Amino acid sequence: MRQPCIVCERPAPGGFDRCECGFDFATGDTTQAVVSLRRDHRSARAAQLGGAGLLASVPVLVAVVWGISPFTAILCVLAALVEVVVGSVLFVQGTSDSRLARSRLRALATLPLPAARVVRSP
Repeated sequence: MRQPCIVCERPAPGGFDRCECGFDFATGDTTQAVVSLRRDHRSARAAQLGGAGLLASVPVLVAVVWGISPFTAILCVLAALVEVVVGSVLFVQGTSDSRLARSRLRALATLPLPAARVVRSP
């Protein structure tokens, strides 16, 4: 059985020295994995904030459009439902992905540093 990646806990890809997350099995280098996790964390936070913004805009949409006409009120309710669904999905998914990336970054911070590589000049 292949050893699991210490960063993402997926099995090591057969025939490759580097995991999909950026961890290098041969050297134990986590630099690319940290860069990848930080990028994932930023994008998850952006999705989370976008979802929160959509959810916060629902009352504003309803308040602005409600009194114009009955047909507009129906469209307003439908638009508000779409915003609630999309905003909720973005918020929950962003929160989940953000927590996962943050916990993996914390786990990486506790790992011992890999042995230094000696580079000799010609």
